[in-house]
Formats: sequence, structure tokens, C-alpha cells
Amino acid sequence: MNALVSRSGARHHVNLSSSSECLKFGAVLLIGICIGSVFPRGYENNAHHSSSAGVIANNKDNGFVTHMDEVPSIPTSHIDQISGTPIMKQQLLEPFRVAANVAGYSVATIPVGQQMMPVHQHESMHEYFHILEGSGVVQIKDVQHVVTPGSFIHVSPKESHGIWVPSDSKDGDMKFVVFGITTD
Repeated sequence: MNALVSRSGARHHVNLSSSSECLKFGAVLLIGICIGSVFPRGYENNAHHSSSAGVIANNKDNGFVTHMDEVPSIPTSHIDQISGTPIMKQQLLEPFRVAANVAGYSVATIPVGQQMMPVHQHESMHEYFHILEGSGVVQIKDVQHVVTPGSFIHVSPKESHGIWVPSDSKDGDMKFVVFGITTD
């Protein structure tokens, strides 16, 4: 499958020969649709790091370019109920900073044996996960799903969900993209 993408008159030919490439293209396209309008002046290298917050201080009036090596890992609000250890993430977009309905964009890591429990829900947020490395379990409502690299998960508002890496996992830590879009 081939796709032709147009942005500001520029045309880019994208070869989507595998399901993995289609999934990546779809995720990027979805993100572009959701937040693309907040980058009206093009992409400028103006990402500012906030040492106190540990995240990029995104500016809704300017685009930016950064690299994962430049983004520090910070604790999330999700705490493992057994160990008391927070899930760690690299926050690429601060929640609600570049667009009123985008609840951030980050890459999170869950070590083997860590659980993001208890299962919880969000009143008005669609949450998306794309597994990059490792494997784990995602629970949506009362159904548990084994997820591996390439898995994409969508959780609708008010759906109970949780995510963890079993202590007997042989695949190492699970790393995944996570972002949310609110409906209010």
C-alpha cells in the first residue's frame, strides 16, 4: 500500500509495505490530525527543557525537534501498589500545553514485575498505547490481553484499565508510547 501525504503543498511518498509500517503511519497520522494545527509556523528547534519539571516546556505557538536522549525519565502518578515504585516516563509533550485536549505524549517503561494497579479509569479521556519493546498484560474492563511489540491499545473514557509486566516475563522491561485525548 502506498500513501501520498501533503503538508503545506509539500508531497511525500510513503511506502507502506508491511502491517508494522501501516500501524506506525496510522499512529503518526492520528497524532498529526490531533495536534498538527498547533504548529502553524513550521518546525523550529526551540524545545526548552525545564530542569525543575523534568519535561520539555512545549510552546503551543512553535513546533520543535528533540531526541529521546535529551528527555529525562520522570515518575508518573501511577504507583505500583506492591513495591511503591512509580512507573517512569519520558514526557515529550506536556499535558494540555500544546492543545487543550491533548493529555501529553510520552514513552513509559514498566520493569519486569511492576504493576500499574489498581485498575483505574478516566472520565473523559481516550488513552492510546503502542508497545515498542518487551511484553506485558493490559486489562480493559475484565479482559486481560497479552501485548507485544507492535500492539496498539485504545481505551475509551470510563473503561477500567491497567497494565503490568508479569514477574516471570522473559522479554525484559516493557516500553511503550502513551498519549491521551480528552473529550471535554
